This record gives sequence, structure tokens and C-alpha cells, in this order.
Amino acid sequence: MESETPVGEEGGQIAGEPAEAPQPTEAAAQPAPGEGRPGAEGAGGPGAARPLSEEQVEVQAESVFMTEDVLAGSGGVVVRTQDYTITADTVEINRRTNVGRFRGRVVIEGRNQRAEGEALWIDIDTGWWKLEPAATTVQPEFFAGGVLEPLYARGAEANYDPDKDTVHVSRGEVTSCELPKPHYALKSSQVTVRPDDKVTLRRPSLYFFGHRLLQYPFNLTMSLREREQRVFPELGSNDVEGNYLKFAFLYLMGSHNNGVLRLHF
Repeated sequence: MESETPVGEEGGQIAGEPAEAPQPTEAAAQPAPGEGRPGAEGAGGPGAARPLSEEQVEVQAESVFMTEDVLAGSGGVVVRTQDYTITADTVEINRRTNVGRFRGRVVIEGRNQRAEGEALWIDIDTGWWKLEPAATTVQPEFFAGGVLEPLYARGAEANYDPDKDTVHVSRGEVTSCELPKPHYALKSSQVTVRPDDKVTLRRPSLYFFGHRLLQYPFNLTMSLREREQRVFPELGSNDVEGNYLKFAFLYLMGSHNNGVLRLHF
């Protein structure tokens, strides 16, 4: 990560130690809540992180600086780790815990993952991250079948557990309406996403123009592996039907006999 650009100048890239640097902020010293974070048992304990190395992270920004404890940048921030590429307005990485905090318009991209938010905490060692709020788009090709339009997922908070390769979203909603305030959506207190496997909504409620129409009596799972989804909603509008709500139940009566039963509202 060596660079001829001195740390702290415009267009800088994090490199060696500067002679003088700004004092770390309180946010930088404590960049993320430790509760529930893998490897957060405390300094010197089983979860103690090794010092940040140039093999672990590359930081680019319009302005960068580094102290013994903190590595930071602002303006057009791009951070690359072994698993992720992250863009943001600002970044502060605690060099003792290897936990970074990103703020502004944050985008995190990894294998089969892309999410946006306003504040991100990430453990560079373990791959754990937390995003507030969280938004992502799942394209139809990510589903094995039964989904024709992109799905937009939003939530108050998303946590990624690298040990289980699972994203947990709290107070989430899923819709195929691209509007900032969608006309229809499935809302759930807990949404679980397993990349390359499935998306599960815990007893979701169906909302249409801000009104709750019904609540599923069971968890709704959309498979990312199966050829077709068994139960999924179809919501939208067209010139013939206007606004519509349909439920599609896929059935299989034999290897050459299957179909779709739809309930129209």
C-alpha cells in the first residue's frame, strides 16, 4: 500500500505513518457496537484482532490520514478488503480491532451481495457487517423461477453473519414496485436471506397503498434454488386490470402435469 502521495493530501491513499495526524474521534475509537459481533470478546481475548496489515485493506479517498489507532478518509471513499468493495463519504477504521465505520451514501458489494445504506460497521477480520438502514435489489435471474420482476428489499437494519452466510433484516419489506414509497409490499419483522439458497419472511403482512390486507399464517420462503416458487404474490398494475393483487399457488400432480392456481383480489 505504499504511495508517493503523503498521507493527508488530496487524492491520497493510506500508506505509512505520518509525522503528525489529527487525534482520533470518539466514533473512530469505538466504531461499532460489540454486542453480538463475531470476534468481539475483547482485546487480548479469543476475539482479539491482529494489527491491520496492508494485505487486509486498501483505502482510497480525497483526503486520508492515519494515527497509531485510527485509519481514516473522507470524500469519494473506496475501501477494498479480501471480501468486499465499499464506497462511502467517510470511513474510520480502528486499527486495534480492525472494525470500520462508514458514513454517508454507503454501498457494500461482495460475493452475491450488494446493499446500500447510510451507516455501515464491518469487521475486516471476520467479514461481519451491520448496515443502517439497508436496501438491496434482487434481480429475477437470481431466482430459479416464478419471479419476473426485480424485487426491492428494504429494512431498518441488516446484519450479516459470516459463520452462517446469512443476512438478518429487521423491520423489512419486499416489493416489486420501484417507487420510494411502494404502492404494495410484503412487510415482516424479520427477513432472512441466505445467498444462493432462499429468502424467508417471518409471517409477513401484505400492504396495498398503505393498508394491510392480510397476514400470512406461515413464513413465506422464496427459493433461490428450486425451479419454481410454491407460493408467491403477484402485485402490480396494467391498462386492462388496473391495480391488481394475485396469489399464485404452484402445484405438481406428476412429472408432466403441473400448473398454477391464482387467487385474484
